[in-house]
Amino acid sequence: MNTLQKAVISALLLSVALNLVFIGGISYRVLDIGETRPRPLPPNIGWAIRDLSPERRDEIRNELGPPMSTTNNEIPLIRSEVAQAQQRVNELMTADNFSEENLSEAFLRLRDAESRYQQLSHQQTARLLSRMTHEERLAARQFIERRGARGNRNMREAAGPRSGPRAPGMRGPRDSGGRPAPESRDQ
Repeated sequence: MNTLQKAVISALLLSVALNLVFIGGISYRVLDIGETRPRPLPPNIGWAIRDLSPERRDEIRNELGPPMSTTNNEIPLIRSEVAQAQQRVNELMTADNFSEENLSEAFLRLRDAESRYQQLSHQQTARLLSRMTHEERLAARQFIERRGARGNRNMREAAGPRSGPRAPGMRGPRDSGGRPAPESRDQ
């Protein structure tokens, strides 16, 4: 066997191995092997229970039950509508044959889609918060205040960590990787 044949065989074996890895990864994601956790809350309201203990998060998920799952299915559809409407606006803004009327109509569709998304998100949030204690709702509000406007992270970091007592079962501040912040590890 010459060097070229060895190189071709090695490349084929490497290709087969990589393909098997990718196929296995995709199959795992599709089949969701070993997934026994309850369906997570949609990202638009998952933040509200992020700082709760895992036991309390599970308790609230179980209390919310199937009606929340039904609205969870609506969220991706509405978010898709928002994305499509935004894409249409972007296309019309740069179209060679620009039309103010067409762009105004696209903006109207975008506002309608965003309004439906916001309405559903607010309903879900109200339902979720109704299952929480006063201290947990306070922590959710503090999370919103801590988070501030998107893209405003430098100002939040400059302000430093929030202080004050946490309600029982509440997690402390987290770093960007979700781990306890250095100052809360010492407590």
